[in-house]
Amino acid sequence: MKYFVRKVETLQMWQEGKNSKKVLSDLHLIAYTLDLTAGTRKPSFWLVEKGEKLEENLEKIALGMQLRSGSLKSVRLVLFEEECFTNLLKLKQASDFPVKSVMDFHYELTSVKPDVIKTIINKFLSCQGFFREFLKAKPGEVNMKVITQKYLQDVSPEYQNIAKKWI
Repeated sequence: MKYFVRKVETLQMWQEGKNSKKVLSDLHLIAYTLDLTAGTRKPSFWLVEKGEKLEENLEKIALGMQLRSGSLKSVRLVLFEEECFTNLLKLKQASDFPVKSVMDFHYELTSVKPDVIKTIINKFLSCQGFFREFLKAKPGEVNMKVITQKYLQDVSPEYQNIAKKWI
């Protein structure tokens, strides 16, 4: 089984919708849509395998997201079961990502039609999927600083200096 992974800002709203298995309000729909389509580039998704390396891959993806943004923050991820989106997402393989070992998992959304985005949101809320949050710096827990140190050797050369500042 595989999951599509997407960074979101409004994890609490996603959790509320998931618990209810529906879009609770127009405000929720707007927040979900922004989470799936916002960004300076085409919206990114990662396609990862369920299994023993899932957590490691999610940590590396979160690290790469932070390196791209240039600042260390908490990262909130929504994982969509791949079967929920067969034939809905039009993706193309992306060619760059700061963490080399997960670069092949990186895709960009090529179409962001509002009706497709709404369908994706409704399917996620009714299908299998889950959430993961990596905190910026919470003592005693795996956090973004610990993750940065753990995978520093996997960071591409152009992002090494940024990553070293965070450790």
